[in-house]
Amino acid sequence: MKKPKQSQSKQQVRAFRKAARDLGTDESEANFDAALKKVARHKPKDDPMPTDDSEALIAWGKKHIQE
Repeated sequence: MKKPKQSQSKQQVRAFRKAARDLGTDESEANFDAALKKVARHKPKDDPMPTDDSEALIAWGKKHIQE
């Protein structure tokens, strides 16, 4: 894949920033942290995913795919 020309990259960055502004994004770091904490909040499962046994991993996945 060819590396994009620098002018194309700058145009892409400008287009991204314009789209972000149009969507009403906020550049505040405090608001970003609050949103990240809201999205990333989770409870650890009582049943951790096995990593050393492929059969156990498949069974675990089938059990948790519906959740």
